[in-house]
Amino acid sequence: MCLWLAVAGVPAVHAVPSTPLPAAVLEAEPALALVGKSRFRKFLIHVYDARLWAPAGDYRPDAVVALDLTYARAFESDALATRSVQEMAGIGAGSEAQRAQWAEQMREVFPDVAQGDRLIGLYEPGGASRFYLNGKLYSQVDDPAFGEAFFGIWLNEATSEPALREALIAQR
Repeated sequence: MCLWLAVAGVPAVHAVPSTPLPAAVLEAEPALALVGKSRFRKFLIHVYDARLWAPAGDYRPDAVVALDLTYARAFESDALATRSVQEMAGIGAGSEAQRAQWAEQMREVFPDVAQGDRLIGLYEPGGASRFYLNGKLYSQVDDPAFGEAFFGIWLNEATSEPALREALIAQR
């Protein structure tokens, strides 16, 4: 039974530590509070711990959010960009030309991540998306359509990981 649950992708909410947001993120958005958290596994392999933060801990699709990922494995920025574009296509975000442009942007603005690195994306609907690596501002993408597509990987109803989405947005 335990093996079936792990393979089925049920989020491990209680296994994820409630680590506070770094000061740099809170300086940008002081009202952020934890909404939900989950451990993401693919084929039994721990990939990352995810936390979603929103003003007063109340997720709304039209409000600022911070998506907080602590990686359990190392990934090169190229792999992150490639996978992100695949997921964006899966939710129907952007045209093929836009996704190709976003892939190039992500390869430029995303870091390679090591095991234990914490990458936080701060999304302002209609505005820029800022990315923080281990508590420090790392990069920014000004295209609002990119932000909607990128954060939609986790938050769009058409996400490939609905159990993860539910754990992130539904916890109170």
